[in-house]
Amino acid sequence: MAKTLIRSPKLEIRTCDKRYGVFTNAPIEKNEVLEEAIVIPIPTSTIKLPSYIKEVSLMKKKIGDVATLEDYWFGFPEAGVGCLPSGFLFVCNHSSEANTGWRINKSTYIITLTAIKDIKEDEEITHDYGHAADFQMKPYVGSLQFTEEKCRDDIDVDSLMSKIKNRYN
Repeated sequence: MAKTLIRSPKLEIRTCDKRYGVFTNAPIEKNEVLEEAIVIPIPTSTIKLPSYIKEVSLMKKKIGDVATLEDYWFGFPEAGVGCLPSGFLFVCNHSSEANTGWRINKSTYIITLTAIKDIKEDEEITHDYGHAADFQMKPYVGSLQFTEEKCRDDIDVDSLMSKIKNRYN
């Protein structure tokens, strides 16, 4: 049976002082899964290629200071690989006091964004770029508590998703 990825109807993309951001249109509870999205793996050497750097520089001269690949780059739990997430997480901004955490399952290429604290309506959804290099969500408490053991790449995604679905039924 095919699995449907989660995307909360409580999220929306809005313009903000950082170009774009993800905001809530309803309160979100701690531990709530906000989104699951596919990641697109890309060799990290891509953004270091002289040809890429030159082309980006020329493009910015032509059309102005625009966002480029490295502005949306996420770490992937594999040496020499980065990735771009699909979905709302693609434009989710940084905060050192983030209200969400994310984790990539490298066997399914799915990134999961989860609230690590209660989030008020109209609040911006943020994650911490600094801790993103750990490739696992910050531990948080609740019915779906993550521990070091549960954050391994071999986590049983189907079992976890069953727990998540049961929580909302």
